[in-house]
Amino acid sequence: MPGVTTRDNGRVCVEGVPRFSNGPERDSFIQSLRAAAMAVGRPMPYHLLKGFSATAFRLIFHPSWQRCSPDALCGYDHTRLAFGCLGLTASAQQTDPADPQAVAALRAAIVQSIERGHPVLALRLLAWDDWGVIAGYAEGGRVLLCRTPHDPTSDLARHQNWPWLALFIAREAPLPDSKTAALRSLRAAVELFDTERFGPYYSGRAAYSCWIAGLKDRAAYVELGEREGQDYPAWVRRLQLNDADNLRTDRPYTSQYLERVHVNHRRLESLLDARHAAARYLGAAATLFGGPAARCLVGASELYAEASELLSRACPWAPSERELERNPWSQEKRDAQARILAKVLALEERAAEAIKGAL
Repeated sequence: MPGVTTRDNGRVCVEGVPRFSNGPERDSFIQSLRAAAMAVGRPMPYHLLKGFSATAFRLIFHPSWQRCSPDALCGYDHTRLAFGCLGLTASAQQTDPADPQAVAALRAAIVQSIERGHPVLALRLLAWDDWGVIAGYAEGGRVLLCRTPHDPTSDLARHQNWPWLALFIAREAPLPDSKTAALRSLRAAVELFDTERFGPYYSGRAAYSCWIAGLKDRAAYVELGEREGQDYPAWVRRLQLNDADNLRTDRPYTSQYLERVHVNHRRLESLLDARHAAARYLGAAATLFGGPAARCLVGASELYAEASELLSRACPWAPSERELERNPWSQEKRDAQARILAKVLALEERAAEAIKGAL
């Protein structure tokens, strides 16, 4: 059923869209979808939504280290699986925020969706490149009232940027059979691991190899001008000063070194979140099956749990761009992280075979 729409002093809102934040759960797409689904009476735990959507099994990596690759619509689009496991169908609408006619069309679509009791998912509503939920509007739709991982207060936040991509709930249907939804996610897990590329993006096994090779390529960091020892902090400060505006607005850096630092840190962070969810999801999915299939899924769950433990050990070797002065991103740390990723890849090879056995 659609959510309950309320009106108060010119504000029109869908009730029941909860607040969420970047805590242990890092995927803003899944967080936003979960929040929107709760408002329309379709709650689902985060790890199950990660699993049924197959985002728990995702590793997409661009050879030029693009920061957008963790996004659930980038390379391999998880929209159908993610909405479908909730019995929902999504429609997407892209807009050029600089085009007044396009903005007006999107505004009208958002107002119509809220009036129907359907929240809207959208990208970059505040100052960060994250997904959020448009839970209402004011001033006839000129102001969007949002939930994002960065809400400054408990109240709905006013949008700061007009979104360039929005996902609407186009249709509601009964929840699908859990076993059927699980089978779809498991097939997607195998596809994500075995497929070398989706468009320009490496996936699964090939994504690990690309990432590991990039970490171990000492010459690439020499070309980027990386300093060592006592020269490193001052060099990093200059890079950060030159990119201060991009650092503040969460935009790609002009410094390819800082961009690599950012991508490496965020990719490891999102991968750890995904594999932790994969372990929990597969343990739950095993209860939907019997006999050898269930045993295979329990084995895969244990392998992903071991992978999560390894990935957590690599976090100190993958500093963010804000930590570089006190935690330099040295070649020794990159090599140590690469060794961890190689071990995780070996575990995922075994997990993929276990999932194939279950299928």
